[in-house]
Amino acid sequence: MNKIYKVIWCQTLCTWVAVSELAKGKSKSSTKRSSAQGLKVQRKAGIGSLKVLAMALMSCSSVAFAEQGVSGGLALGGSSTAISACAVSNQAKATKINAIAMGCNANALGASAISIGGFDGLGYTIKLNTLGLGSMAAIATELGVTGSTQYNGSLVSRNSNSLGVSNALLSGSSIAVGNRISILNGNSINSLADLDDSTKVYGGLASAKSIAVGDTITVGPNSVSAIAIGDTAKIGSNSANAVAVGALSHANAANAIAAGAGASAAGTSTIAIGNSAFADHGGSIAVGGGDGNLIRTAAQVGVLQDVGERKITITSYNFTSGTGGTLDSVVDGNVLKFTLDGTGAVTNATAYVQTNKKDATGNLIPVNPADNSTYDSTLTYTGARAQDIYDALSKGSALSIARQTVAIGTGSSAIRSQSVAIGAQASAFGDQSVAIGANTRTLGSSSVAIGGDDLNSASGFYTGGPGVNQSEAAKLYKKLTGDDLVDTSVYYKKTSTGEGAVALGVQAQAEDLSAALGTRANASGQAATAIGTGADASKGGAVALGAGSTTNTDAATPTGATIGVVNLAGNQVGTLNYNFAGAFAGLAEDVGRQVSVGNVGNERQIKNVAPGAISRTSTDAINGSQLVAVVEGLVANFDDTAAVVYTQPDGTPVKKAADGKWYKAADINQDGTLVAGATEIAPSSIITSVKSAAGSTTAPTTLTNVKDGAISATSKDAINGSQLKGAMDSTATVLGGGASYNPVTNSFTNPTYNLTNAAGGTA
Repeated sequence: MNKIYKVIWCQTLCTWVAVSELAKGKSKSSTKRSSAQGLKVQRKAGIGSLKVLAMALMSCSSVAFAEQGVSGGLALGGSSTAISACAVSNQAKATKINAIAMGCNANALGASAISIGGFDGLGYTIKLNTLGLGSMAAIATELGVTGSTQYNGSLVSRNSNSLGVSNALLSGSSIAVGNRISILNGNSINSLADLDDSTKVYGGLASAKSIAVGDTITVGPNSVSAIAIGDTAKIGSNSANAVAVGALSHANAANAIAAGAGASAAGTSTIAIGNSAFADHGGSIAVGGGDGNLIRTAAQVGVLQDVGERKITITSYNFTSGTGGTLDSVVDGNVLKFTLDGTGAVTNATAYVQTNKKDATGNLIPVNPADNSTYDSTLTYTGARAQDIYDALSKGSALSIARQTVAIGTGSSAIRSQSVAIGAQASAFGDQSVAIGANTRTLGSSSVAIGGDDLNSASGFYTGGPGVNQSEAAKLYKKLTGDDLVDTSVYYKKTSTGEGAVALGVQAQAEDLSAALGTRANASGQAATAIGTGADASKGGAVALGAGSTTNTDAATPTGATIGVVNLAGNQVGTLNYNFAGAFAGLAEDVGRQVSVGNVGNERQIKNVAPGAISRTSTDAINGSQLVAVVEGLVANFDDTAAVVYTQPDGTPVKKAADGKWYKAADINQDGTLVAGATEIAPSSIITSVKSAAGSTTAPTTLTNVKDGAISATSKDAINGSQLKGAMDSTATVLGGGASYNPVTNSFTNPTYNLTNAAGGTA
């Protein structure tokens, strides 16, 4: 039998284990209930060093196990596990309940702590003097370090998990994955036992629940629920809920977020996103990278309240070039000179800022490159105090100087309160205005401009293209509007808006309270609306709907009309003049009260118009069906009430049908179509009849008010009664003998003649 170990059945573990020959074990089961006991390993005098293997593959009882390498493993406490394979210094230690320590110098010092790793074979160590330990010497002694402040291993506190080497998790419920990670504690840690003291490792939850993933990471004390991910990422002290993601990223204040390599969020609730992005004023946001974005300029003007001798030296702080600068008062104290001296991008730059300038209003601040009386540019802020300029966001060379503003893009500027400028050279000059797109501009407050200024490529002006204004899009624009898509006299025209205006589209323009939607849409009239490519609402209150629509003409007030009178053959035989003054409702008050859906040569129909109300006060639009109904009603009433009609000789009324031919009126439907079996009537057989009041065309009726007709051999005029009476009277006169005409009886009185013979006697 081997004199070192033997294999026996362990009922507690339900498996075979190798133990010393001197260890005792039950050879068979007992009916008694027994509590599970951990394997007891003793070092007895005279027996020598025991090499113990007691690894459990599965257990549900409270058992401590230790697997020994070259020097020895240590398992202390119920359910603790310590595994070591190291030949130097102390070994793995799991000292509290449910703790696990795996690796040389891995220390799971609190309940439910897990430390996997520990020893760093490359020589990296924990620098104990940087951990803020209250009794560094005592703790070093406990760790077996003599006269040194460095320890090659890991320390893990209560409920924390460490995977990696040289990690120090001094705050509870923390997680570290990686190497050389320190999660510090704001409380005094005077012994290793303190790392299981819930009061100290949690500190009222002020120093717990942090997460670190990466290499060489530090989470400062009192930084509860912080997250650090990335090589050399860092969370500062008192930085609760801070997040640092990216190599060399730093989040150094509560609720700060730094995302990106070298990003730094140094103020409360700041956000820095991008390579080397930097935000340090509370609530500020930096987006972008590569240029060391600094969101401090506008926000910190307000803290320079007491300049003293009016000279402040500004040392270099996160600037990539330049070594320093000065802020001086000049002459009367109302002019400030700012100088940056150094090399690189900023070299000996000096600017003068004058306050209290004569006739200045609204806290005008002129800025110039020289101390003189000419000021080419101004920055205007209407707030009562400089420190009211805050919560600004800028990116790159953007300028964001007013409160709660956003400027993103090269040369963009958000000048007034709560304005937003996004895009290269975008400018938001009005309060709460929004400018989005390259070279967009909002001049008025509460306005919106979205678009750009460049149509060159769209017009065909690009390498290999057909040439400016030669593309298909440019030709269509020319057809719709009569203008070129690109005005070659002004290649770049900004999308711009006035007060309370909205402009959406490349080179769209909108005046005060107006709206322009579409490429080169122009609402140049106040309160005007232009919708469509090239639509132009040029008058106040006007509406231009559709591509190329214009409002060039004035809205007119009709006062009358001249209507041509035509005969039944369609020939105009006269005119009728109507005076409408005062007869209409809803007259346009000025020349801009109009809606245009096209222009001359580019007219449009308006489709799907619902029938409008027909009354003396109605201002509704009338559709085609209503006009047809009116015409049909007139025609029907004309046939029923007209005094003179066309008939056949027997008095049967006839009419023209839709085909232009004559038929009996009874054979024509109201819409001009024919009934089945209708027969055409020859025009030569049609006569004009006068209808009686009873509607009869056969019963005689009187025609009155007939003008005297011409009397000649060729006259075809109607002769009235007075003309006939005159003719009769003339006839009676010619007859002589006392003859006369009686119009009542339509008869003559017989004449009386006396005959005389040649001798003069009566015959």
